[in-house]
Amino acid sequence: MELSNNSLYLLENLKSKFQGRPVSVSEIQSLNNYTEISMNELKEHDIINEIIKDDYTIIWLTTKGAEINVSHILEKREEEKEKEKLDAEIKELKTKIAELDQADKNYEQYEPEYEEYINLLHEYNEIKDVGQILMGRLAELEGTTTKSVYSEYNMNLED
Repeated sequence: MELSNNSLYLLENLKSKFQGRPVSVSEIQSLNNYTEISMNELKEHDIINEIIKDDYTIIWLTTKGAEINVSHILEKREEEKEKEKLDAEIKELKTKIAELDQADKNYEQYEPEYEEYINLLHEYNEIKDVGQILMGRLAELEGTTTKSVYSEYNMNLED
């Protein structure tokens, strides 16, 4: 049996406010969750019964209606929503893992090129350091500053 949330709240109000005693339609209509749709849904699922006499209508909970644990159903729905949310997050994370695995495979494919590039950068930096040491020694031998040696050879100090 699947009831809408509105019908479940109406049923909970009927159970708590009227403790299963027969009530009039006007009393039910004063409840927050009252709608004709909810009332009809509760009737269709044999949760409430209705007697219509000449000028009045009396409604009461059936045994089935009294036995329904509304709070348990609502809690279960919340748990299901939370589970769906977690399942969606898990699916998203699995997608990200698959993307990262693909990125790892791409890295592995180009790893030799990366290593060669890194090695060339190391070699460049070593040569640059040697060049700077030589420029410093030359400045020392000439008794001048490194800056002036750089400008004498048309080099930028940042080179």
